Amino acid sequence: VMSARKKDFAIFRSIGANQTALAKLVVIEQVMMSIIGFALSLIILNALSSNLPVISRTLPYMEIQDYVILMAAFVLFGMWLGLRFNKRVFKQTVIETLSMSKED
Repeated sequence: VMSARKKDFAIFRSIGANQTALAKLVVIEQVMMSIIGFALSLIILNALSSNLPVISRTLPYMEIQDYVILMAAFVLFGMWLGLRFNKRVFKQTVIETLSMSKED
């Protein structure tokens, strides 16, 4: 997802967005995707647990704090990936990024 958005970030940079503003944008997007993905995973697991006995036997072993730890791990990992992507984007110039996106 982030690689496909390099062109978008190059355009933002060309109109004056700084590294801090883009970092906030990336982190917010990654956190939202992590939370939505985690919620959808739980919904799908609960829906499948009625049809698949393996899942229905496994779910009771997890407690609330286990789910909180998993969600926190997903959110932190998403934030880390977003910040890492932001650093990589700012290592290239806007011209380099836009010319590379034309080749793709």
